[in-house]
Amino acid sequence: MLQFQAVKASLGIGLLPCYLADREPTIRRLPPGSIRPGREIWLLTHSDLRHTARVRAFFDHMAKAITAHRALIEGHRPWQPEPDREQGSRK
Repeated sequence: MLQFQAVKASLGIGLLPCYLADREPTIRRLPPGSIRPGREIWLLTHSDLRHTARVRAFFDHMAKAITAHRALIEGHRPWQPEPDREQGSRK
C-alpha cells in the first residue's frame, strides 16, 4: 500500500496490480514496454552518522549479503532454506 500511496501522491511511477490501480482515477497506465521492471535497494543513514564505524560496518555487511544473494533477490533462483548453522554447534 505504501507504493500505491506514493504513486497516488504523484511521487513517481510504480508497478501496481491492476485490480488496485485501475480503481484510482488519478493513476494512469503507462504504455506496454515503457518501463523495465526492476528494483533498487538503498541503504540510508543520517549524514552525521555515515562515517561512524558501526554504521560503516553495517553497510559493508549488508552490501556483501545483498551481493551474495543477488540471484535470489532478482528472482533468478528459487529460495531454499539454509541448513541450521546452530544445530551443528550444539552437539
